[in-house]
Amino acid sequence: VYNRYEIQGLVAMAQTPDQWIDALRKASLAAPKEFDPEYFNLFVKGMRHPDAGVRVAAIEAAPYAKWRQFEEPLVQLTQDREMGQHAELMLRVMRTHEWK
Repeated sequence: VYNRYEIQGLVAMAQTPDQWIDALRKASLAAPKEFDPEYFNLFVKGMRHPDAGVRVAAIEAAPYAKWRQFEEPLVQLTQDREMGQHAELMLRVMRTHEWK
């Protein structure tokens, strides 16, 4: 498992979509159970990335952290033509199983 500083380093050095996706996946596994603004901002930054694959990876990372704070950025993504259905599905899953 990676620590906070290693995750920050992976994100800081990520230059390609594949590097971003790798960093987001590792961050999703390393994220603490309690809300953490630094990790949260990393995922939101991924949700706003120009590459669709990175955005999908960030959306898919949200359930691992289980933070209710993901609701707002996911709701915003439901309006995105490319990511709307994916974000809607993730919202439904999290509202049903994670945010009871």
